[in-house]
Amino acid sequence: MSKTLVCTQCGYIGSSSRGIKGNGAVEIILWLCLIVPGLIYSVWRSSSRYSMCSKCKNANLIPIDSPRAQKIMEETKTKEEIAKTIEIETKKNFKEEKRREIIIGIVVAVIILSFIYIYSLNK
Repeated sequence: MSKTLVCTQCGYIGSSSRGIKGNGAVEIILWLCLIVPGLIYSVWRSSSRYSMCSKCKNANLIPIDSPRAQKIMEETKTKEEIAKTIEIETKKNFKEEKRREIIIGIVVAVIILSFIYIYSLNK
């Protein structure tokens, strides 16, 4: 699946931002009033996450390799702009992937060192 998306409204090419419906202040107020309304609102908000355009905040994003995205890009961008944007997004996605791998490696190393330390205390 392609991580690079095209916005159907503004023609933005790139990765999406994460949006969440509702209001954080309302959630806090509901938690302060009673536990049940706050819990219900929090569950609803956490289940209403969606991807949105980083530029115009529109929720209608489509994969860059879809026929409709190809048509939108042809109408709004030159071939050089498309190629440059795709290259930038590819590098950005690669950096994000590397960052995730490093973080996972650090977490695994900490867990292993913790087990070694706990094991050495039991001897």
